[in-house]
Amino acid sequence: MIKKRFRGIRSKLITSFFVPVILIVALGIISYNKAKDGIITNYEASSQTNLNMIAKYFSLELSNITARANELATSENLKQYYAGALEDKAMDEITAADAVLNQVRSIRNVDPYMEDIYIIGSYGKGISKAGTFTTEAIDKFKGSYEAKALKEAGGIAGWVGRHPYIDETYSSSKEDNQDNYSFSYISSFIDARNQRSGYLIMDLKKTFVTDTITEANFGKGTITGLITADGREIIQGTDIEGFAFLDKDYYNTATGSEEASGFDYIPYKGEDYLFIFSKLQTGDSILCTLIPESLILEEVRGVRTVTVAIVILAAIIAVIIGTYIATGIAKVVKNTNSVLSQVSEGDLTTSLKIDRNDEFGILGNSINYMIHSMRELIGKMMTASATVSSFSLDVSETSNKLYGATKDMATTVNDIEQGISQQATDTESCLVQMSKLANQINSVQENTNEIEKIANNTKEIIGQGIVVVDELGEKARATSAITKTVIKDIQDLEKGSGLISSIISTINDIANQTNLLSLNASIEAARAGEAGKGFAVVATEIRKLAEQSSDAANEIGNIINQIQDQTHKTVKTAKEAEDIVASQEDALKETVSVFGNINNHVESLTNNIRKIVEDIINMEQSKNDTLSSNESISATSEESAAAANELSATVEDQLRAVELLSDSAEQLGNQAKDLESTVKAFKVN
Repeated sequence: MIKKRFRGIRSKLITSFFVPVILIVALGIISYNKAKDGIITNYEASSQTNLNMIAKYFSLELSNITARANELATSENLKQYYAGALEDKAMDEITAADAVLNQVRSIRNVDPYMEDIYIIGSYGKGISKAGTFTTEAIDKFKGSYEAKALKEAGGIAGWVGRHPYIDETYSSSKEDNQDNYSFSYISSFIDARNQRSGYLIMDLKKTFVTDTITEANFGKGTITGLITADGREIIQGTDIEGFAFLDKDYYNTATGSEEASGFDYIPYKGEDYLFIFSKLQTGDSILCTLIPESLILEEVRGVRTVTVAIVILAAIIAVIIGTYIATGIAKVVKNTNSVLSQVSEGDLTTSLKIDRNDEFGILGNSINYMIHSMRELIGKMMTASATVSSFSLDVSETSNKLYGATKDMATTVNDIEQGISQQATDTESCLVQMSKLANQINSVQENTNEIEKIANNTKEIIGQGIVVVDELGEKARATSAITKTVIKDIQDLEKGSGLISSIISTINDIANQTNLLSLNASIEAARAGEAGKGFAVVATEIRKLAEQSSDAANEIGNIINQIQDQTHKTVKTAKEAEDIVASQEDALKETVSVFGNINNHVESLTNNIRKIVEDIINMEQSKNDTLSSNESISATSEESAAAANELSATVEDQLRAVELLSDSAEQLGNQAKDLESTVKAFKVN
């Protein structure tokens, strides 16, 4: 049962609808993967761009610091003051020192990210944001960490991440204050004597770096750091205690790379992280960030949730729609098969109820019209078969009566023949025993009277035979009329069969039209590509139904052709019976004519016998006349015998014709019964 149900059109359609469902799921998976790859790629690109922009921003600020440092280093007041050129001019020297201090303060006020500016010279006082301060010998600075870093940078100018000597010597707190600055630009300057007599140090606030990184907001769980040329790390992010980029292989790979920026996925704390770096164009520093892959995939998870929800919803809708359509089609096909099964079993009282406005509705209406037409045709065939059966019974009964009458007539004719033969014998005996005629006159008179009685009886029998033959003629004419009626009814039946053929042609046209519609649907489905495959299967199933309808119509057409062939044979047989009846009618006419002749001869015989009776009285006197009369009687007897022989042959021919008519009537009755039994297989009421 399960196997049969699975092979049904509903199961096939539902199964076919699962194909687009699977494709929808596949589309969801592919879309999710594509979206995932796209989001990750975009995230990587945007993060890289963001980091590059920060690096450019840092580089721009460093370039700005460099420009301001160069501007300050080339100031005439600074050159004059630290060259000691105004040593003899106290007021001018104080004015120059104040001018340098004001310029330092102006630079700091203009740039909000400027933390402090230090000027250390071999002459005079040092300058910072706090004012002037007493400097120690510049030789100590030359041996400091800052001087070594400057030397490594080329000896003229360079960027460092810390300056411990300046922090301890010149800062207001006299201690390491790295939390206040991030970058430091150290540059030697040339005085008015064109000698390098001091150093200029500009500190960039640490908040410049930390605030910029914080505002960039790479996300929760990220670690972002700026590593200066001298190895100082300024790190912002989550869980950064004890973390450093400097000891990581991927950092060393990035610094050793010729690329200005790049990214890679690296393992960290059992999880994959996106490592992005961007080298600053100024300051020989590098900006790095670590972004958890899980953070990147958070955006993908939203897409995944939406994709899964849409895929599930689309799959459910597709399954519901597919089940609804498949159930509707299966129901229509099941009802159609049930009705056609009843029709194939002969039940034409059924009808197909399809409440649809599509091709199935048209098919249902066509099937109902076919059943209605078949019901009307079978009804007409039932009436015609009953009429043919009744007519065949009448013909059979009439032929039996005709056969009996003809047989009786043959017996009578045989008796007449025997009587005439006996008469001829008696006449010959009369001629031989003419000499004894006188002695046997009484006996002859008695015999003559007896012969007269026989002649009268013969005349009566002949009259009866004529009546019987007339009745037989009437029956033959009635049989001919009935045969014509049978032929007409069978021809009407043949026309009805032709109507069925036209109906079958209509069914074939409908099936061909349905097949054409299915072909068009298949073409449209093929044009639709993958989305039209489910509809292509539905079109294929419709084409199969059309082919099955066409095959069934052709099968009915074959049955109708067989009925038409049988009808042609019946018409031919009936026409042969009509011809036989016509020939029988002619034979009956000849029989009537023969009976007329016999009647005339018998009447003549009677008259002669009367004459014999009259002449017997005067036999002696009219012996010669008697001999002549006997000769005449002998001749007449011979003619009567010949006529009787001819009548006997005619009656035998008529008897054979009647037997043939009876056989034809029996065959017609059997064919009518076969037709009636065939028609009874159909139920029309």
